[in-house]
Amino acid sequence: ADYLYGQADAEGNVFSYFVNLDGTGAPDEEQLVLGEDRAIADKRNFAGLYAFGEWNPSARLKLEGGLRLGRAEEERGEGEADQGGDAGEAKQDNTRLSGSAALGFTLWERGGDRLRAFAAYKNTFKPAAIDFNLAEDGGEGEGILEPETAESYEAGLQADLAGGRGRAEVSAFLMDFDNLVISQAVNGLPALENAGTERFKGIESSLSWRLPADFWVRGTYA
Repeated sequence: ADYLYGQADAEGNVFSYFVNLDGTGAPDEEQLVLGEDRAIADKRNFAGLYAFGEWNPSARLKLEGGLRLGRAEEERGEGEADQGGDAGEAKQDNTRLSGSAALGFTLWERGGDRLRAFAAYKNTFKPAAIDFNLAEDGGEGEGILEPETAESYEAGLQADLAGGRGRAEVSAFLMDFDNLVISQAVNGLPALENAGTERFKGIESSLSWRLPADFWVRGTYA
């Protein structure tokens, strides 16, 4: 089991100014007209109960799997500083099951050399990053982003060479993200927001070789 507690506070002043697109016209500090003092208070509880196991049904086959039940509770208040950030309080609770599964199989082996094939699946969940943007208006349900989730698949080959002196690996991966947190402008102001769905896919490779005196040289390409 694991548990993570976090509490964060931010205070600042909201004001506006104008700068030309070519960068000219920026006001001096004494020309700025301050606005209202604002504050943000955020409290988060993130807990999980998980289990993981490995099983070798034969000398060539290895299986792995795990499950995790996670719960995230977050409270956020934002508003004028004299209210301590209590105005516009929002709450969000999320409970979600995630996990992983993987297998590895030795295709060939002789002495210290071997060739393995592997495949893995992962499903993940985590609360989004806290947005400390004081320029937001606040309000019920605003300020707390949706949690990020992802599903990933990976498969590849791994080889131990020259009696363990070298190792090579190549794998292909596919990852689908939901609610990935990104930075962008909202009504002309910087803010964090949840994106829709994003997909990452590609190939990774690496080669390692042990030199004399226990030095290693390693190269990777993706």
